[in-house]
Amino acid sequence: MPLITTTYTVRVSDGFNSATGSTTVIVNPFPSAPVSGGNKSICAGQTVPLLSVTAGPGEVVDWYAQPSGGTALATATFTFQPSAAGTWYAEARNTVTGAVSTSRTPIVLSIGKAPSVGAGIDQVRCTRETIRLTGALSDNTSSVTWTTNGKGTFTGINTLSPDYSPASDEFGLVRFI
Repeated sequence: MPLITTTYTVRVSDGFNSATGSTTVIVNPFPSAPVSGGNKSICAGQTVPLLSVTAGPGEVVDWYAQPSGGTALATATFTFQPSAAGTWYAEARNTVTGAVSTSRTPIVLSIGKAPSVGAGIDQVRCTRETIRLTGALSDNTSSVTWTTNGKGTFTGINTLSPDYSPASDEFGLVRFI
């Protein structure tokens, strides 16, 4: 729907004759900026998700690497598959008038470092002796859980240095994972 429609008329005369002409100017509104489907965060090695937006009726979305200017990376699509972490920008475009939104919607893709762990050095203990697992290292993690192929029990299973009490009939190689 036009914001403003105005007709301009001109009349000319040479003193004996006159002529009239007119033209109509239609001023269309700019589309609103697209609405973000939300920022995305993943860990390194995970599949990069699609970024998404919505726009008004009769509008499509073009994607950019800059908040203004630049060359479109994808056109006429509500989703975008980024190639790397960063801030990506969506701009609405009216399919009839070609008018574009006055601002672009930023959407951030964050790719965090993958978790890593070291379980510490190998140990040799006597049967039925409690084993304190020390030297474990964890990087970029939010939780720790130890498991084993043994029959014993853990104390502090969700810490970096738990104690393991072997079962009375447990001997040989026991792995802690």
